[in-house]
Amino acid sequence: MKNLILFLLLISGFAFGQKIREDKIDKFSKKRTVKTSYVELTKSKGFLVPNDAIAVNIVMEQENVYLHLLWYSEGYALNIYEGDKFVFLDSEGVSYDFTTAGSNQFERVKQSMTDAFYYKNYVMLKGDLSQFQDKKITDIRFVQNGKYQDFVVPEKYQNELSKLYKVFSNHIEKK
Repeated sequence: MKNLILFLLLISGFAFGQKIREDKIDKFSKKRTVKTSYVELTKSKGFLVPNDAIAVNIVMEQENVYLHLLWYSEGYALNIYEGDKFVFLDSEGVSYDFTTAGSNQFERVKQSMTDAFYYKNYVMLKGDLSQFQDKKITDIRFVQNGKYQDFVVPEKYQNELSKLYKVFSNHIEKK
């Protein structure tokens, strides 16, 4: 029994790491799409309903590469418009600016154990992803109309964006 539990833990460790989730070529348009798995950058403040948690993945459509951000919000959908800014701050105090590539799309989700609703807000960000190579991202700031909202990235997630970029760039170089 003990060996079985250790084996399952070992397998689950490999299953939940950063990886390429999709690499396909559309048979009609001949456009290539590459998507990585999502990695969590901030932890939810809510217990049963996710609240202000942020996860990201990398999406490449033909030559265009985006940082695809998933922002959970409790009880409301976010109004994010083209040109709004997300700033990522690394451990050395250097900031990296990304702008939204269009307005956000959202999905309303009902929590199964309660009657509460939360929203999954999807945002595509444009910017140079190679800046994340070997960087620890410590903070994220969303800027809109002169106002901002800050997120602190917990220490255990600070290397996740760098690792995700490494997996993505290694996959692209192989093909």
